[in-house]
Amino acid sequence: MINLSCTKIKNQILSEINEWLESCGQSRPPIDLLRLAGARKVSDIRREKLGQHGILIPTPDGFVLKLDSRISRARQRAIFAHELAHTFFYDISSSPPSKIWSLTISAKQEEQWCDEFAGEILMPTKALEKVIAENGLPGMKTFVRMLDEFDVSPEFAAWRLPQTDKWPLIIVHLRKRETERKLENGIASSWKWRIFKPSFLKKKSLAISAWSCPEKLPSPVQCYYEAGDIVVEEEWRLGGKRQTFVVECKRLAGSVPQVIAIFHSLESEAREHVLKPPAHRML
Repeated sequence: MINLSCTKIKNQILSEINEWLESCGQSRPPIDLLRLAGARKVSDIRREKLGQHGILIPTPDGFVLKLDSRISRARQRAIFAHELAHTFFYDISSSPPSKIWSLTISAKQEEQWCDEFAGEILMPTKALEKVIAENGLPGMKTFVRMLDEFDVSPEFAAWRLPQTDKWPLIIVHLRKRETERKLENGIASSWKWRIFKPSFLKKKSLAISAWSCPEKLPSPVQCYYEAGDIVVEEEWRLGGKRQTFVVECKRLAGSVPQVIAIFHSLESEAREHVLKPPAHRML
């Protein structure tokens, strides 16, 4: 086996994935995963109740790919792409496909990479940057368009977009929990949130604790959801420094309440992308 560094192996696989997308005519959204699967010898795709979201099983003829039938369609697409990424850790010319890179790449590292590769499969960088450029300034309008064009979930898009240099904004995805959960400060919260930041802000924390307000005061999370589609100007702490943000908020339709909040910083490297501040403030 050729001895390559992890970085070189990762770049090699990314290059192979982009060539695969091009050869299958899948470099533009929405990505047809069934067409891609055939080119990686995934000949049998099953949807059934599983103890996990998905699994890839080598067979003499290629692979069987199983997806948990109980998860949403958008989630199934993300898992489908993740499992397809695993095929790049096999020599598919052998029968059955044989594992490669196993002595260099740990199982944990492979899982992390396959998450990243799934992002490139469902939302290819070139296609992503083209849609952003066509919409002008990044923001909620572009985000919503991405959901339809790439056929992905709001959380997947929120995770993927900041990975490109063309998206310099913070995105927060909020999802209603089925049951309340106590936070570190003891306050009960019925919301689950994830913060997605561009690379130049990776080491700076957003003061999410500001959303845990005293019980008698409405949490901005709840306000965002109840207000629906709004734009507000607020102060937050980013990396310990107070900053003013224009926050675009959108309540998403669906069986589970969800909110997307996009933060345009008035004081960071992304200031040239900021919307005009609204005339009102919330809270």
